[in-house]
Amino acid sequence: MDGTADTANALDLNIKTVQKYFGLLREHLAKLSRQTILQQFESDTLPAAWFQSFPQQQSCGQTANPIAAIVKSGDAINFLFAAPVTSQPRFQETAILGWLFAQDDESLQRLNLDRIHCQSRDSDSIALATPFWRFIKQGLIHYQGGFRHHFFQYLREMEFRYNDRQKQRGPDICLHILAAE
Repeated sequence: MDGTADTANALDLNIKTVQKYFGLLREHLAKLSRQTILQQFESDTLPAAWFQSFPQQQSCGQTANPIAAIVKSGDAINFLFAAPVTSQPRFQETAILGWLFAQDDESLQRLNLDRIHCQSRDSDSIALATPFWRFIKQGLIHYQGGFRHHFFQYLREMEFRYNDRQKQRGPDICLHILAAE
């Protein structure tokens, strides 16, 4: 979680160079995550209408806008992004642990993290979905708003970091990605 300035100083590089490579890593991690999700779920999007039928949606408010469903696959937790029109996924809605949603249109447009929330399906899902979102939100705060232009890539990066925190294979994957560039 070192920032670009700290990394540039530590490696004695120009900050723009570090930003470029961080962007490339983020892009590749998002592609890798998407490929994994497509293999497991056959889609990385869900119909936004599924949010409307979510049992706890009533407590989210009428103006809530879905961003992504939170799903568990094996020992990983992933996002499936909400899309207005998408093909029907080939899994049950019960596989969804919860939803990430913005309280209103303005919060979604500005990507105001204070107004983006996680709503769990039930008490069993809270133990998985809530720490997942808390980890991601704390990680995004480190970017001081710089995540807004490529929000979904940053979400994928944080998703990768969360799922990799036990395995610690992230540095090897990043080195492999950089070597391929």
